[in-house]
Amino acid sequence: MTQANDSIVVTPGTGATVATHLVNSKEYQVVMEADHVGHIKGTREGFLALYPTNVANINARRIAEIFNNDTAAIVRIRGIWILNAWNSGTLSTGANITIGIKRTTVASTPSGGTTITPQKLDTSQANINANILLSVGFTTNVPTTSYTYLSCSYHHDDHLGVASGISMLNQLPVIADEVIEIILRTDEGILIQQDLTNTVGFTGALIYFVVE
Repeated sequence: MTQANDSIVVTPGTGATVATHLVNSKEYQVVMEADHVGHIKGTREGFLALYPTNVANINARRIAEIFNNDTAAIVRIRGIWILNAWNSGTLSTGANITIGIKRTTVASTPSGGTTITPQKLDTSQANINANILLSVGFTTNVPTTSYTYLSCSYHHDDHLGVASGISMLNQLPVIADEVIEIILRTDEGILIQQDLTNTVGFTGALIYFVVE
C-alpha cells in the first residue's frame, strides 16, 4: 500500500491533520492499525532462529536456548516449532520423547555451547541486539529453570528402520485474533529441553521472535 498523499486540517486541537488517500477522484481518510504494544501492525522487525536436528536425543539435552541479557530490550517469542526428525534409519517400538519448554533465569552472562545466529526476515532491518544470546546448550553461567510453560510428548511408536522426514508443531498457536507470546525481560530466557530418558531420533527447534 502507498502512503497517504494528502491531508485535511482538523478544527479541534492545534493544527493537527488527518491523512487521506485519493481513490477514484475522492479523498478517503487513512488510518494505521496498531498492535497491542503500540507498534503499527506488520512493522516489528522479526527473526527466525533454527536449531539443528542433527544431534541425537539424550536425557536432559538442552536442545535450544534464547536468553535476554540486555538491560532494556524486551524479547517477544511468537512461535516455537519442535523439529522432530526421524532420519537415523533406526528401528524403534513404543519410544516416547518428552520435550519441555521452560523459562530460565541467571544473573550472569551465559556463554558456550553452539552459538546460533538468527536470520532477519527483512535484510534491510538492523542486526539483532548483541545481548540477545542464542545457543544449543550454554556451558558457562548456565541459566536455571524457574518455571515450565508447557510440555509436548512426541511418540515414535513402531517406527520403521528407514530414514524419514521432520514433523513441525507450533507450541504458541493463534487463539481467535490473539497471538500467544512469551515475553523475556532482562535476565530471562527460554529453554527447550528433553525431559524423558530416550535416545531415539533427533530433535531441533525453530523459534520466531521480535526484539523491542
